[in-house]
Amino acid sequence: MIRIIKDDAPEFWTNFFIHNKKVRNYDDLRKSDEGIEMRHKIRSHMLSQQKYICCYCCGETDEEHSHNEHIKPRDKRPDLSLDYNNMIVSCDCSDQCGNAKGNYYSENDFLSPLDEDVEEQFEYNTNGEIIGLSEKAKKTIDILGLNSFKMTEARKALYNTCVEMAKYCGLDYLVEEYINEKNGKLPRYVGMVKYFYNNHYFDKDVIL
Repeated sequence: MIRIIKDDAPEFWTNFFIHNKKVRNYDDLRKSDEGIEMRHKIRSHMLSQQKYICCYCCGETDEEHSHNEHIKPRDKRPDLSLDYNNMIVSCDCSDQCGNAKGNYYSENDFLSPLDEDVEEQFEYNTNGEIIGLSEKAKKTIDILGLNSFKMTEARKALYNTCVEMAKYCGLDYLVEEYINEKNGKLPRYVGMVKYFYNNHYFDKDVIL
């Protein structure tokens, strides 16, 4: 998980509610074509801000394979259901991330990608496992299913690929292809790759 820094609510979002006083919560957006269009438009905007990675697992995603995620669920906090600062974009996998979280939320055992220190709460193993450094982080991993077999295997495979790229192409290539933003997009699982890079797992004296 990496920290997501929200921009200010876009003008098209705030203006919509100025001119549509009857829209009082997120579910009201389903009641008109304009509201449905607004849901897609805000998702597109947030995806661009997130550099097209899932807010939780950091896997690649796009508008078709994602959904608007409310950190504090709209069923429990309808007063925040239209609050731009309570919304991010999650991938649409059925058994992980936003879909796994569902309507769950507790400030005592859930870390948000908007938290300033969220990246400091996790480490990674070379076998693809994400490790929580606090009880809150461990519970977040469980709630989101971040150590599912599929995801762990994907991270493991990417780590091994990065080792090979560092060995044969060098660290500059690794950074360019697996860490740096390119054409407005971040590479998948960039938080994991950055962790290993910053902790010198890809240095020549380690991988050779």
